[in-house]
Amino acid sequence: MANNTISNIDALEERFMELFSDVSKELGKLPKLYTYHSYLHTLKVVAYAEELSFAEGLDPHDHHLVTTAALLHDIGFLVNQEDHEYLGTQWAYDHLPKYGYNRDEIEIINEAILATKIPQSPKSIHGEILCDADLFYLGTKAYVRISNMLRKEWDLQGNSFTDTAWIDLQIKFLKSHEYFTDSARDRLNFQKRENLEAMYAKSHDNGIFPLNIFVPVDFTENSVNALKYAIRMATDIPKSEVKALHVVSASWQIQENQAKLKELISALKNPYHIKITSNVIAGNHLEEIGRAAHHYKADVVVAGTHNPKGIKRLATSDAFTMVENSRMPFLSLQNREGPQPKQPKLIAIPVQKSGIHSDLIEVVKKLVKPFDARVALLHKPLEGNKDRSDIEEQLKQIIVMLRREHIPIKSHPISARLNFTDGIVEKAKELNVNVIAVGHSTKASFWTRVSNNFDQKLLENSANIPVLTLNVE
Repeated sequence: MANNTISNIDALEERFMELFSDVSKELGKLPKLYTYHSYLHTLKVVAYAEELSFAEGLDPHDHHLVTTAALLHDIGFLVNQEDHEYLGTQWAYDHLPKYGYNRDEIEIINEAILATKIPQSPKSIHGEILCDADLFYLGTKAYVRISNMLRKEWDLQGNSFTDTAWIDLQIKFLKSHEYFTDSARDRLNFQKRENLEAMYAKSHDNGIFPLNIFVPVDFTENSVNALKYAIRMATDIPKSEVKALHVVSASWQIQENQAKLKELISALKNPYHIKITSNVIAGNHLEEIGRAAHHYKADVVVAGTHNPKGIKRLATSDAFTMVENSRMPFLSLQNREGPQPKQPKLIAIPVQKSGIHSDLIEVVKKLVKPFDARVALLHKPLEGNKDRSDIEEQLKQIIVMLRREHIPIKSHPISARLNFTDGIVEKAKELNVNVIAVGHSTKASFWTRVSNNFDQKLLENSANIPVLTLNVE
């Protein structure tokens, strides 16, 4: 900071009140069509910014800068709605020096103001607090009333929405939004999820249903990562639940491991308060996992693989064995270092001449809608391919099935220089695919699958992409 920075609390408050008085007079001139971006909105943002600044432990000077940014964050509306954030920073450069703000302080204030432009992009704690204060209402019971004020504002400007279009817009915005500060997340995320569920309830025939996500947990790092992934999945799908199961070999081990599993779950980040139930039972772990998944009516099993390699380990791979013995979708995550997998925004389906079972398409459809995901169909190059007509027919059928649901879909040929499995993984990595979905044939013999090695190589793919597998007849 420059040497002329004011540090006396009384002086900071006096400076802010002088600015507040003058800015209030200016904001009082805002046209009446700004039913949402009104003077009242600014007052609320200032109050929320103060509250969050205290909660985040800012010192008086930084607290002062945040509230100043909150006061000015929409002053650009006096000139133009478009680029009002930038216009607000120009106002700050022109006017704040006469109130005693130095250049360094103005830079911090302006960074915070610019960060509120959607999509929000704060680079400092000041910006994070202002962004959270600006959209504080998303996590309050006043959400519907305040969002309708924004709808009215847009309507007065000629940007009208049907009820269905407005609800869809709100759902997408609520799903994409994240609070930046711990204090905002702790206070607002639960109600924000309630608001999202209320929007889903108003949405007509949205085809989105809660998921029961089942996670086998053996306390290894990869199973814990699977549990974290399941929680992230449930976050975007209202009323979804996560069920965690640990299997022990003897009944006397149950009580101790129940406490251990509950401790693990309580330590995980669960900002949206997703319902997580846990259980510990004794028995053969593969048999009990399959039995419990069916008992809980799981929609998908999410599990970490132990990264098996080769034919010897293939036969004893827990993940592969569960895939073989299950009749429900199985999402496997690799146990590798690096960034954890993201929620399914782009799902790849490998397409061969043998075709894709309709049950797999139904499972993909169930995942696509709540995540606003897209589908990529990956196939061998068609030029000079003796199976071209069969592959084209399969592509056509899948595209028809998915486009009926208005699901974005595009086909992509893989590299001709690679075998099918490696080509799928390379193309999926290139496209930033989040999930590869395949049908696992229960009719093929064990040794046929070993020799083809397609299922296993996908499960342990080097790109660390989760694989969704469904047994098909």
